Amino acid sequence: MNGNSLKVVKEFSKDEYNEKLSKLAREIINEDKQVVWVSTSRLASDVKKIVGGIKQPFIIDTVSMMFNAPKEEDERVSFVSSPAMIDEINDRVAEVVKNNKGDSLVVVDSLNSLLMYNSLNRITKLMRSFAVGFGNTDVICIVVKGGEMIERLKEAIKDVFVFEEA
Repeated sequence: MNGNSLKVVKEFSKDEYNEKLSKLAREIINEDKQVVWVSTSRLASDVKKIVGGIKQPFIIDTVSMMFNAPKEEDERVSFVSSPAMIDEINDRVAEVVKNNKGDSLVVVDSLNSLLMYNSLNRITKLMRSFAVGFGNTDVICIVVKGGEMIERLKEAIKDVFVFEEA
């Protein structure tokens, strides 16, 4: 993931999702970049368990407030009220990337969850904003394979994202 910025959607099968997500997390966390993890289906504490290791990402948790879960006090965690708050998610990611002194890598886990709360047009707009608005910042979006909405999303963003089966 060195050189030009990377804009990729990684497709996981449902059966291998957790295993492959953990492997990906270990790989990217060791890069020399500030990882910004946008969690749309897990609490920040669960993301920390997946990532493991010493170097923790900056986590944007869109789940805890929605379920009234206790919010941990951690300067590397920011809370958004729900995955439906697309503009708030975009603004929070932009703020973290802007304030980072080095290169950033944004991980969106997962597009499937965002699609449960938002229209295809809103997700497409967010993905285009991530792809274009953050300059040389790498962006990796996670998606579970299958379903008509995922196929329609892939079609809508294929000009700015590369798709890889993981």
